[in-house]
Amino acid sequence: MGDLTVLAHHSPLVTPLRAGELKIVDNAGIETYIKVEGGILEVGSNTATILL
Repeated sequence: MGDLTVLAHHSPLVTPLRAGELKIVDNAGIETYIKVEGGILEVGSNTATILL
């Protein structure tokens, strides 16, 4: 298991997600936690897309 932090202007990236907890922090600093069973994370053009 590992951690990945994506900040503004992150380099383009596509990576698989394993089962676990996904923490999303928005621009206002509000934290949202989502349980995932796996998926794909794509980062590019200053956006992050999560496919579950």
